[in-house]
Amino acid sequence: MALGRRGHRRLKCGSRRGSEIIEGMIMMLPFLALVFIIIDASYGLFINATLQYAVQAGVTVASTDSKTAAGVVSDVQNAVNTQSLNLIPASEVTVNFFTPAMVSVNNAAVPNQTGNVVQASVTYKFSPLAPLFRSGLPITLTATAAGVLTATPVT
Repeated sequence: MALGRRGHRRLKCGSRRGSEIIEGMIMMLPFLALVFIIIDASYGLFINATLQYAVQAGVTVASTDSKTAAGVVSDVQNAVNTQSLNLIPASEVTVNFFTPAMVSVNNAAVPNQTGNVVQASVTYKFSPLAPLFRSGLPITLTATAAGVLTATPVT
């Protein structure tokens, strides 16, 4: 064993083997946590944007549809289901009709009358991939859109 300049023992290079693996493992946990946070945030934003687009597409279908009220609701639900990449079943889409004079729901009278307001909304429970900084409960995402029903153009 050799002594250094100040009398301390010098370590041989052989005693440092494996330190890279240990250092790599120490850095792997924060790195993977950061990667999963980025993936979860990106996936949540993607789902939120997709649901908002799907609900807006459903309202667009309703505002140009001239069917009965039940037909309009069914068309909106199917449009939202299709445009949301089948994330939302058609049965979970809520469609409400409002009259211009009242702010209350008017699903009973003539809901698909020209000038009425149609509102579609969906709720989705999003569970992040990694359980970082959460209690294990899913995050609730809600998307809502509204539009005015128009008359069918005459051809």
